[in-house]
Amino acid sequence: RSCLIRHQSIHTGERSYKCSECGKGFPISTWLLDHQCVHAEEWPFCCSDCGKVFTQNSNLISH
Repeated sequence: RSCLIRHQSIHTGERSYKCSECGKGFPISTWLLDHQCVHAEEWPFCCSDCGKVFTQNSNLISH
């Protein structure tokens, strides 16, 4: 049941988890944790076309 509720929050636009650095909201707590790495500068690989960042160069290349 909790998985269904979490999944539904993606579609409803609910953003219960807020970043304390920038205020950006996320429907799933792990997405917030991933986002917080941006502020900790743990994402050294950045796409020059769209700005998306990655922790590994192989992920950037796949992107």
